[in-house]
Amino acid sequence: AEIASEPRVRALFARASERRARHAAWTLLFYALWHQIHLRGISSDGDVFSVLAA
Repeated sequence: AEIASEPRVRALFARASERRARHAAWTLLFYALWHQIHLRGISSDGDVFSVLAA
């Protein structure tokens, strides 16, 4: 199950120059990476994009 819709995530990152949006975007990105590595067992080798795409 998704916790956020793609259009809303895109809008959030588009506003990342705003302080609150930047913090929210960072939190969401960190959670997505944590989820991929610790819950899905994806290797953390490689760059952020490859971990998220796996």
